Amino acid sequence: MMQQGGRGAGMADKHRITVNLDDDEYQNLQRLALEADRSLAWLGRRAICDLIERCDKGEGRVPGLRVVPCDKLRRSAQ
Repeated sequence: MMQQGGRGAGMADKHRITVNLDDDEYQNLQRLALEADRSLAWLGRRAICDLIERCDKGEGRVPGLRVVPCDKLRRSAQ
């Protein structure tokens, strides 16, 4: 579910999303954040940006989806 951010200066052009993780995923993400000295949000944004970049370069498909090319996902989101 996507929610529009509404707090703080400069947030008008940003969007907030919610991601549900199981306990193991959350603990592993926390560990990575501590090791990298980054926030959970930073890691999430980086992972999303990396996925978008790979799709834009045609380097594969979105993991976990039935053979759906990234360009088809971009068209359906517009």
